[in-house]
Amino acid sequence: MPTQNIMSINQNNAEAYLNRGLSYYNLGNSQKAIKDFDQALQLDPDNAQAFRNRGVARTSQKDFYGAIEDFNQALQINSNYVEAYLGRGIAQRTLGDASAALADFNRALQIEPNNAQVYRNRGVARAALRDNKGAIADFNQALRISPNYTEAYLNRGIVRRMSGDFLTAIKDFNVAARLEPTNAQVFRNRGVAYVSQKQYQNAQADFNTALRINPQYAEAYLNKGVARRSQGDFKGAIADFNRAVRINSKYAEAYQLRATTRVFLGDKKGAKSDLQIAAELFLQQNKIQSYQQALKAVDAIQIARLDK
Repeated sequence: MPTQNIMSINQNNAEAYLNRGLSYYNLGNSQKAIKDFDQALQLDPDNAQAFRNRGVARTSQKDFYGAIEDFNQALQINSNYVEAYLGRGIAQRTLGDASAALADFNRALQIEPNNAQVYRNRGVARAALRDNKGAIADFNQALRISPNYTEAYLNRGIVRRMSGDFLTAIKDFNVAARLEPTNAQVFRNRGVAYVSQKQYQNAQADFNTALRINPQYAEAYLNKGVARRSQGDFKGAIADFNRAVRINSKYAEAYQLRATTRVFLGDKKGAKSDLQIAAELFLQQNKIQSYQQALKAVDAIQIARLDK
């Protein structure tokens, strides 16, 4: 059989694996998707789409370094592959390299200047670099291109909330909630904004909605606990922090908040134990400042006990 025919057959077979891999990925089975993308690349080693898709699947499995390798390969084959720049930027941002992510998003926008998804992700990277003004500008541009882009409203709301612009943030979350009423993140973030405004009833309603949508949402339990504690309901707060750490046993912030709440209830022994766990987890997560703060709090509890 002529070489050209063999190559054509291989490419057709690779396309079949590629399509099935996409189906597996869309069904939430990243492991099977990766196996199909592997097969596609064995048959067609210069298939940029297969590298890019495998990178996306690896990202979903939190194999960010493997994903970056795949996006690199895709870009070696096609240096104008916008989706590969986007994927690599997301992986790099997740690993904490927001500057590298920003460079990838900039390159993607040079190639495709009307891509709302890239603007939205560049806004997230700019926010990580504390360029809130630039982040807001990117979210605005994403929404000009795609007026019903839920994540852009959500992200803009988060940046506005973090900037202290709570009322405008709530407006963004309101729009996001109307667009996507089953998005637990939207309700949880709006709840946090309501807490900042001391609108505790609205906040609790939003946290409850988030938890109905996603009963395993540890962050929503943590925020709900913070709201209860702000109202003086320390036992209710403890119950919410308990749920948060049952869902995520490595949730350092939940242990820390439970510790400080236990102090209010006079449980200094339990508070000390929680702070020690929090300190160890902060250290493992390379959150050095939080680790040091937790250790200082342990020392403060020990000194208070000696004074009695």
